[in-house]
Amino acid sequence: MSEPPASHEFLVISRGQWSPDLPKERIQQAIDDFYHWLGQMVDAGKMKTGMRLGTAGATVSARG
Repeated sequence: MSEPPASHEFLVISRGQWSPDLPKERIQQAIDDFYHWLGQMVDAGKMKTGMRLGTAGATVSARG
């Protein structure tokens, strides 16, 4: 069996869907925390920045 490549690339998708029961401040804190973490990962060379996806399309799941 061959060895896997030394580096791997993965796609991180943040859907931005939040429980309507959460306070807006808690949602904003989670968003801020995510972007802080992402910035650290990019600065460390462990991740690359990306861009937002368009809004058209559909979600496909095993539940139909």
